[in-house]
Amino acid sequence: MKSKKIVNEKVITEISLYFLLILMILGWYFDSAFLYEICTIVVFISCILHGIYDCLIADKLKRGIITLAITLFFIIIFMFI
Repeated sequence: MKSKKIVNEKVITEISLYFLLILMILGWYFDSAFLYEICTIVVFISCILHGIYDCLIADKLKRGIITLAITLFFIIIFMFI
């Protein structure tokens, strides 16, 4: 019950968006491709957290599994390109 109060989709979205904003500003300021790649990793982590949230807390099992499968597919593609 506590996890439903602490972790919800809005919190996951807000934290990941603020983190992305900070990383994108730093990447633009330092002209760093490394920080842009970290931003893509943050997006992957955010999608994984959304999938886990859907599976475990929101009781949307199909949506969570599909989100996790698509995210893992794109992570594999991203690693080999």
